[in-house]
Amino acid sequence: MKKCRIFSLVIAVLMLASIMSACDKPASSDTQQTTISDNKTESQEKEPITLKVWESDGPEKVFIEEMAKSYMAENPHVTIVLSRGFPYPLWQE
Repeated sequence: MKKCRIFSLVIAVLMLASIMSACDKPASSDTQQTTISDNKTESQEKEPITLKVWESDGPEKVFIEEMAKSYMAENPHVTIVLSRGFPYPLWQE
């Protein structure tokens, strides 16, 4: 019984130590990479992206269409193409 309590205490201390080590400050190289990416101007032309989404006829269809329109409004370089049905058969004949 005493071994079980000691083992539980050791595990609890190890868990606490791992949680505390995860909250450490990032290394200086991570900070430098962040500042480099922040210096990029947003006026740079982004290359066009086309996403194809296969949707169903269920109730989620309206949600998917609304989310696609909203995303394309926020990201004008992205085009989302919604298509019905699965793109290929699940089995081969």
